[in-house]
Amino acid sequence: MQASALVRGGLHPPKLTPPRRRSRPPAGPRSCRAVQLDDSLTSSSAESSLMESTVDEDGGAGLAERLVAAGIAPVRAAELFDEHFTDVRSWTPLLAVYFPFGCTLALLRMALWIGGIALDLPAWRSPSVVAGFLALLGVTVDWRGEARVPAGRHVLVSNHVSNGDLLMLFNRARRYTHLITPLLPAPVFATRNLPAILAPANKGTYEALAGAAAAAAAAGGNDAPSAHDAAARGADGAPSSSGRAGSGGGGGGGGGTAAGRGLHPEALEAPVHLFPEGGMTNGRGMMAFSRGFTRFAADGEVVPIALRLKVRFPQVRAHTLTSGFLTNLFFFSWQPWTRLEATVLQPMRMEPGEGRGAFVQRVQFEIARELGSYVVPGFSVHHKRAMAGGGGARRRPAGAE
Repeated sequence: MQASALVRGGLHPPKLTPPRRRSRPPAGPRSCRAVQLDDSLTSSSAESSLMESTVDEDGGAGLAERLVAAGIAPVRAAELFDEHFTDVRSWTPLLAVYFPFGCTLALLRMALWIGGIALDLPAWRSPSVVAGFLALLGVTVDWRGEARVPAGRHVLVSNHVSNGDLLMLFNRARRYTHLITPLLPAPVFATRNLPAILAPANKGTYEALAGAAAAAAAAGGNDAPSAHDAAARGADGAPSSSGRAGSGGGGGGGGGTAAGRGLHPEALEAPVHLFPEGGMTNGRGMMAFSRGFTRFAADGEVVPIALRLKVRFPQVRAHTLTSGFLTNLFFFSWQPWTRLEATVLQPMRMEPGEGRGAFVQRVQFEIARELGSYVVPGFSVHHKRAMAGGGGARRRPAGAE
């Protein structure tokens, strides 16, 4: 990987640490050198690529050509990811003074993140509690064009730039079902009070959501079925042989009920949000979207969201090509303040006779054009893993097309 492809805008290539498979916090002031975070979870949010679909490979070049015609400069795949978290040569005196304080702040905020999810208190249902939580994390969320969000059933899709992107949903009036990696601990999916409903991005969840969407379409409305009806339907919308809620986890498998896969029935009544890239980039471009969300959005509205991340010290990255979940969470929490800007674009529907791949590209084109970002043709999270050196050892997820 050439260093010139990793850093744009005149920044020097970061050289704090030699390339390695898993990144650790950079060697900064002495107070931070002892920070060793468990990065055994090598996925963030939907990082695991369990997006239940492959990228549409025959049309990626067409999307890229449209973006170039729109005045967006191409980037190489290597430019989508940083190799190191920072380069001390780019530091200012203020950053050098703040760095050790930021390390302590990051650890405290990580404890707040983990403790808040683990406790899963009913207080999460209070807007004032959510506002306080975001304030303690130093995060502000700015929604632009939110009047475009439909009142009925819909799916939000957005680009993915940091471990904290999920927070964009925390101050919404409605709770969203957010699809995340199944590699997270099972108690994460058992939470019931968080501002977002967390569901594993696996075959069972996709089938359950598709069944709920089909049932809603068959009923002639734009609302989800009741929790009782949704839990008793299989992937094809037909009544299941058992309507009892099971205790099974979110593992992938064949057909079955939502409840039987550990998916709370409330998740089927809520609108859905996911990151179709299946992994994070540094914001300089995008990976190609997966087609998986079309399984449960073919008859409904898809709302493209262009997500931007702004921080006080952009010289310190939120993640690298090879960094793990907790390391990424540390550096996201390290910033004194972070602003997530979510720009809502015009809702879209699949046209009659339109292929799934063509529709997904049309959705991604709108996001990329708003961001001014290039989409690397045919480059998916599978290629990202291969670039990081670990893609060949992982099985393709069950249910992938």
